[in-house]
Amino acid sequence: MTTHNAKESAPMIKMPSISILLFSAMLLAGSPASANDEHHPAGGAEAPATPLNAPGSQIPMGGMMSMMGTGGMPMMGMMTGRVEGRLAFLKTEIKITDVQESKWNVFADAVRANAKAMMGMREGMMQARDGALPVRLERIEKAMALCQEALQKIKVAVEPLYASFSEEQKRTADQLMVSPMGLF
Repeated sequence: MTTHNAKESAPMIKMPSISILLFSAMLLAGSPASANDEHHPAGGAEAPATPLNAPGSQIPMGGMMSMMGTGGMPMMGMMTGRVEGRLAFLKTEIKITDVQESKWNVFADAVRANAKAMMGMREGMMQARDGALPVRLERIEKAMALCQEALQKIKVAVEPLYASFSEEQKRTADQLMVSPMGLF
């Protein structure tokens, strides 16, 4: 019989706000390797006619975007589809009781609302790579403000729920509800 560590088998959903924040930073910064390679091609090769980070190029951000669905951050479109599965997993693993159900529902509704809001922001973020630097910075600033608002909503929902947990539930939540890239 194979034993599983619940944390290892958990579906990995990154908190949308953290993903948006990192996505924003990548949009602004681009890929350091591609930034160097575009200007100084190896072996005397000519620079590509269309820079990798140029609007309309086939490889946006020097390939960073392509990683998002294959091992990097999950694509935003996939996030909302996985939110329900992640919430169900957490509810089962933390062993939410009938008494805690109403507090859990407030938390789960906040997570769902945030995921939906972040999906609405997706189009704007995709456009953020186009335009002049001040315009891009303004879009990123707005996205980061939305991220902070989303985090505050989650915090307000988590605090009473966490306070209702037993010590065992707290240990489980401490292990499962925070991942390297964000919450939930």
